[in-house]
Amino acid sequence: MGEHQVGLETLGKAIELGHSSSEHGFIQLASAVLRCSAGDGKSYHATAGIVARLLELGVSLDTQLYNIIIHNAVEARDYQTAWRIYDLLESGEAGVKPDGYTLGILLWGLKHDENPSKHQDFADFCAERAYEWKDKWLATEYLHYMYVCYEGDGAQDTIRILRSKYSHFFDLQPLIDLNIFPRGVPSQPGCMPPSLPALFIMITSYLHSSQQLNDGSIYDLYIRFRALVCAGHPIIGPLAETTQTHNAFLLAFCDRPTLIKFAPMIIRDMASELPGSARHATENRPLRQAAPNAITWNIFSHGFVKAGQMAAAEKVVELMRKRNIESNEITWGTLLNGYAAAQNVEKVAEVYGKMKRMPVELRAKAPELEAGYTMTALGKIRNRAELIRALRGEVEKDGDEGVVEDDWSSASPMFHPTGRGESSGDRKDALVDDVRRPEYDGHYGEIHDAVSGWVKT
Repeated sequence: MGEHQVGLETLGKAIELGHSSSEHGFIQLASAVLRCSAGDGKSYHATAGIVARLLELGVSLDTQLYNIIIHNAVEARDYQTAWRIYDLLESGEAGVKPDGYTLGILLWGLKHDENPSKHQDFADFCAERAYEWKDKWLATEYLHYMYVCYEGDGAQDTIRILRSKYSHFFDLQPLIDLNIFPRGVPSQPGCMPPSLPALFIMITSYLHSSQQLNDGSIYDLYIRFRALVCAGHPIIGPLAETTQTHNAFLLAFCDRPTLIKFAPMIIRDMASELPGSARHATENRPLRQAAPNAITWNIFSHGFVKAGQMAAAEKVVELMRKRNIESNEITWGTLLNGYAAAQNVEKVAEVYGKMKRMPVELRAKAPELEAGYTMTALGKIRNRAELIRALRGEVEKDGDEGVVEDDWSSASPMFHPTGRGESSGDRKDALVDDVRRPEYDGHYGEIHDAVSGWVKT
């Protein structure tokens, strides 16, 4: 019996015991049951049956319940149902009207379209409502929508557009304090205090424009950010309680050969307690620095791989182990491609073996990603005979020789036709250019995911 079925039975018993379907607690439980039907990604089909049963129990669907139905549909990529429910609300036929969450959920779904910019008219409508309703959450969704639409068009254009959109909704002072906005620029009357994700989007976009910034400007921005955190800045300070902003700075440092030597400073800051002056102004408590997570260490490791410092990258993995942070397919895939680019066959085989020995639950999360890393890396090795010997020796440790043949068959078409038996020596220059980037490839892909999850939550 599924969780939603247990929940429906509980609601039915509550009615039998004399509770009203209009009670606040009853509605909250009904909302949880409806939402959990899509929680495992497999039970979305149960949504219609759950709604029918709730109606039988006397529940009147309000905006919150309609929003959950839309949310479930958007997550399941059932946009037809999502828009049909929205049209029902907008027309007034449902007896309730859409709110900021309704629009925000739909806008969140549109960001995943192959061409999100074609929905600009609806996004602008959301922006108008966000301004009219002073809805900070919807304004943040709109800001991120604009980031997703324009991030591939050029960093300077993106930051210029986002500055304009941000200033329409939010107080400029926190970004002035960070020197992202120039001093003396007035905020618009009636603007809202910025949400943390909105600040994060602006900082990330500014760092994304780092090709037009010199290394000193990026370094100074981090020092300024850290000083505001330690001083307990009422708006900037709470950014330290999640990893996203520090990870964005770390990625920017690791992308610059002259800045990567300062990357350990960010790791140390994340691993250290904040001073007593760093307090959460709203909640009147000490700020709690977020510790480095797996994404942090993977960014750090990739920075060393990109710089050709494989020993340092391996040291990062060892630090992860000591801190009980599970290495994942990104961790091993980064090392695998680094050693493959350098034609270090023995190390490729060793890392390959470690990847194959990852816990099943970790490998099951992204089998296509793991396979992609493996095939890309193996395809770079020119000395086929040496590679197959090293791989066979590695997997024989586990008594599973067949794995080599399976992966070899898949990888063979990727090998250079003249590469059999060839040894290219130590190609350090290739290490910098050939290494496949992990999930934060391109224009801060990892940051996109972080924002999506943060805003959506």
